[in-house]
Amino acid sequence: MRRVLVLLPAVPDPPDAGAKLRNLGLLRLLSRTHEVDAIAFGTPDEHVRLAPLVRRATVVPRPLRTNPDRLRDAFGTDLPDMAMRLWSAEFAAAVRSAVAAERYEAVQAEGIELAPYLGLVPPEQRIYDAHNAEFLLQRRASEAPGPLLARM
Repeated sequence: MRRVLVLLPAVPDPPDAGAKLRNLGLLRLLSRTHEVDAIAFGTPDEHVRLAPLVRRATVVPRPLRTNPDRLRDAFGTDLPDMAMRLWSAEFAAAVRSAVAAERYEAVQAEGIELAPYLGLVPPEQRIYDAHNAEFLLQRRASEAPGPLLARM
């Protein structure tokens, strides 16, 4: 059976928001035909909610990102603000570890906040799923006239 690693912005259970509902459905659908591993942001007690949905579950604490962090990143990278919103060294280490330990057919990032982690994955395995046309929204924001701070 083919293996897939899914990177999630949050543990999708309970499905109390649109993205969580969508991601829960995605995990259930993929699990029918693939061995699915997942890395998600959440609290330690949420691991018990993710584990039954996948073959291997990893839950990493959500990073705290302050406004000064956002400003620093806005001037220090070409990536949109949302792409850095969930950057975490611990999550990056979990992705590196999973990719080194397993041969995945695909690694799917669910949302722009997780897209930077695809840089840790071989190009032929990368799948970026832009929810709600995030890419277009971020591109338009970056092209809008006016000061950077007004767009944040």
